Amino acid sequence: VDAKGHPFSIKSQYGTGTQDMIESPLVENNGVDVGTVKLSVPASDSSTLYPNILYYQCQNHPAMKGRIIIRDLADEDFDPVENLIGATSFTDYTGLTLTNGLPISFATDIEDAYKNKVYYVEGVGKAITITPETEIRTFGTWAQEIGAIWDEDGVEGFDTTGWDNST
Repeated sequence: VDAKGHPFSIKSQYGTGTQDMIESPLVENNGVDVGTVKLSVPASDSSTLYPNILYYQCQNHPAMKGRIIIRDLADEDFDPVENLIGATSFTDYTGLTLTNGLPISFATDIEDAYKNKVYYVEGVGKAITITPETEIRTFGTWAQEIGAIWDEDGVEGFDTTGWDNST
């Protein structure tokens, strides 16, 4: 941490100040604004007394906060609502950074509602949304193609050079 005036705290719930800070052995050097805060990740099963969701927050500013979710990823499906939607940015495990307009699809290890569907990403930089491809209106497929009525019979030779499909 190198944030003078912004003490970084790992807590059991959101809140400024020093209340609800998680102490040793789980967190060492909690609440520093310059230095190293060490989090020893607890087991995410019933063998631990620690919560699976921890919170980090500046002790002085209520808006400087976030969550640390502790899970065994081998046992978890990806949940777009929890991990993607509403985030300002997202980079997957391969290094792909999502951008607006990017089509994405989910195949396995995903909540069933999202499986084997294509979505378009929007809101990157503000609050990410994903829109199902089936809800995207593409007006080009609704337009009826007509030939150029002044050369329907091909007398002028436009049919051979691509002009017949122009309007």
